Order: sequence, then structure tokens, then C-alpha cells
Amino acid sequence: MFDETSRSHTDDDSTRHIHRGHRPPEEKTVEVDSSAFFAPETAAPTPPPVPPKPPKHTGGPAPESKPP
Repeated sequence: MFDETSRSHTDDDSTRHIHRGHRPPEEKTVEVDSSAFFAPETAAPTPPPVPPKPPKHTGGPAPESKPP
């Protein structure tokens, strides 16, 4: 039976480890410009106003015209 505790945690030949090689500390340091995080938000552009729509036809009879 497989005993999970018998495996060494220093087994670097496992596929679970990613080998990136030795890198100097300068390459490991990441500099971030935090001003982008604290910059004021710009307002989203407003869409153009919607033109008024003509009244919908209800399907009823047309109003009768009165003789002059």
C-alpha cells in the first residue's frame, strides 16, 4: 500500500515543481507604479439623447373628422 508520509518534501523531480533556475535578486524584484491605482477616475462618456418616438397606433377606429 502507498504511504503518503514516506515521500520526501525535497523531491524536486516531481512534476508539481516549476524550475526557473537561479536568478539574481535584481531580477526577482518587481517595481509597480502605484499612481495608476490612486488616479482619479474619469467619467464615462454619456450617450447622446434619445430622440422622441412618435405615438403608437392603438388599432382603434380613426377619429371622425367634423365637417367645416
